[in-house]
Amino acid sequence: METIICPNCGAENSHYGRCEYCGTEINRTIDTTKEYTSHGKHKVSFDERVLSQKYDKFEDETETFFKYGEDGGWIRFGVYTKYRGDDLHTDERVLFGYRHKKDGSEYFFISGLYDGIVHADGMNFKIDYRVSEEMLAAICSSRKVEVKFRRAYEDAFFDEESIWVFVKLAQVFYNTFIDKSVYTGSADKLYQFYEKKITAKTNQQKQEHEQIQRSIKNEKRLSCIIPLIILIVLIVGGILKFIYKW
Repeated sequence: METIICPNCGAENSHYGRCEYCGTEINRTIDTTKEYTSHGKHKVSFDERVLSQKYDKFEDETETFFKYGEDGGWIRFGVYTKYRGDDLHTDERVLFGYRHKKDGSEYFFISGLYDGIVHADGMNFKIDYRVSEEMLAAICSSRKVEVKFRRAYEDAFFDEESIWVFVKLAQVFYNTFIDKSVYTGSADKLYQFYEKKITAKTNQQKQEHEQIQRSIKNEKRLSCIIPLIILIVLIVGGILKFIYKW
């Protein structure tokens, strides 16, 4: 039988609702974490709007990654490189995540940035797959963050929007796995940002679809009108020919 304790007086109650002793409202709390028997499955509560988890039963480990990423959390960050004095804008796929292994070890990691360096408030941190808590804290708290890496023998840099996403994502991971009392609004901001992007993309796709449908309808109308015009021309031509002979 479940033990129900009043949060105010500490008395044990037989049901939820008003405490039988002091009248305080006792609400049923829903635990968003899960109990696991395997060491590699990670017990943690996380914001399912922006994060997702994947458990590998063969390796007995859990990965937490960005929900809006593709192919298991890979994020397309906007980057630019210098080409003949101009900024050439492209994108780069990066995996930012957290791994919990069967031996109990756990760490943050960034994959996809060759020779990557994070410059945060005057300090440089080399991105060597694993990300230290010191580096993550610097990314989260710095006023200015820059990211550089090597791409096709050229230096590439995150653009301004990508830096914003990078920092907010770091704050979400820090809040989830290190200190839930800080960066509490980052998940909301990240969620709203991507929801707007998804909505805009959906509206654009809808407009493109409607435009294609209109083109198809116009083509169908045209395909009906052309034979009618040809028929009218033939009829008029026949009449004129008959009149000419007559």
